[in-house]
Amino acid sequence: MMTANDNLSTTTTAPFVLQIVGYKNSGKTTLITALIPRFKELGFRVGTIKHDAHDFSIDRPGTDSWKHQQAGADITAISSPWRTAVMSNSPEPLSRLLAGMEHVDLVLVEGFKHESHRKLVLLREAGDLPLLSELNFVAGAAWWPAASPAPDGDEPMWLAEPADANPLTDGEARQLADNLKHFRLHDTAGIFLWIHSLLVTQRQNGH
Repeated sequence: MMTANDNLSTTTTAPFVLQIVGYKNSGKTTLITALIPRFKELGFRVGTIKHDAHDFSIDRPGTDSWKHQQAGADITAISSPWRTAVMSNSPEPLSRLLAGMEHVDLVLVEGFKHESHRKLVLLREAGDLPLLSELNFVAGAAWWPAASPAPDGDEPMWLAEPADANPLTDGEARQLADNLKHFRLHDTAGIFLWIHSLLVTQRQNGH
């Protein structure tokens, strides 16, 4: 399996970008956090971007950077020998966020459904299937036919189902899925291998 140290192209390539999209509670964050360590083990540099439909804050009241923002700064950067953060009081398009990640090998994007990058669509139930035709650049689909709370009530637990429970094998949904790679959502290893193969192909082609 190719690692980050294998030089398959003499051309500096842009990061491979994959969007993980789906409705709320479809498992996007759970999948992304399961994929990151697998790529890190092979030496790949991984970036992540998350779209949030709500307001948020990553700073703490009372810190110097928080005071800068409270005083009216439109953008504030803070850097230490270990990490850097930039806080802006305006939304940024995905293209600009990606421009700040040109030094990584892979960017996993959570959300930004209508942007034009390759997508893995997470399907929680049959009612989610229209996403396959409504979105552009859909390359794969991952589905979960059932879920129940984990014992600690913290995260969903993917339940194994018979192969014929896959909603992508029925009628019109099958037509939508004919040209897609599809998985059960708990098949993290299979999803990882698929993304890895796409990343390798991009590197070999020097894009």
